[in-house]
Amino acid sequence: MLLVALVLVLSDAEPQYTFSHPDMNAPPDLCNREKSRTVRNIVRQLVLNEVDSEFDLPDDCPLDPEQDMYLEHEEHKHTVLTNDWKCGYCGKHFKSESFLDKHLHRKHADTIDKERTVCLADLCDVFVCDNKYDQRGSDLLKPSCDQNAMKRMNHKCLALIHRCFPPEMSVESHRLSTLLGNRICSHFSCDYKGLSPMQALQEREEPSYQSRFLFVITIVFGFVFGVFACAMLLYYREITPSSDLQFLFGKRHRLSKVKGF
Repeated sequence: MLLVALVLVLSDAEPQYTFSHPDMNAPPDLCNREKSRTVRNIVRQLVLNEVDSEFDLPDDCPLDPEQDMYLEHEEHKHTVLTNDWKCGYCGKHFKSESFLDKHLHRKHADTIDKERTVCLADLCDVFVCDNKYDQRGSDLLKPSCDQNAMKRMNHKCLALIHRCFPPEMSVESHRLSTLLGNRICSHFSCDYKGLSPMQALQEREEPSYQSRFLFVITIVFGFVFGVFACAMLLYYREITPSSDLQFLFGKRHRLSKVKGF
């Protein structure tokens, strides 16, 4: 009965609407939204989290959220359920984030601020969102490694960090330039054995997934234990006559009184 009731509750909670489908014939995005999303997440967690709210990024810093061309669209994406994405502009629902991305590109491109021109996907090589320069995960770079290519990428990465955090601008900017230069750029070396930015981000997010898993396991175990306890109670009630139960409980009550003396 409990299982039936749970199924009925869940079925009633399902949204009463149909999913929309994007126009698959729309022209492709010039900036890859999925890679931009990956870089945006890395920048938020590994870079901007170290920056004080009073610190002013230079106007030409590509990592400044105010320069992110797709930030406006990302802020108008809402997750209703696991496979239910809602457009914050028109309220339409889609089965996947990629479908919603296509819809935003096709129907709401006019909402993008023309002054925001940075495509974060262009920085994918610096933040290693596709593992191209990942020494620990790429078979193409093992056992051989192009040291010159690594040096070029290291210089490109440090130039980006110094552009956003000029060492000569202030003491705080110098500190951030050193800290983030080591954190983001040091993996561009054939001898590096640590984590790439993408791996560091995944390692940070891993505990949250573990806690969610433990929470779900606890809920399921509690539900199963409750059902088992109810079933055992009903079973013993059926096989034990009510008169026998009254006799047993009465006998225990009398014995407790005798012991009390």
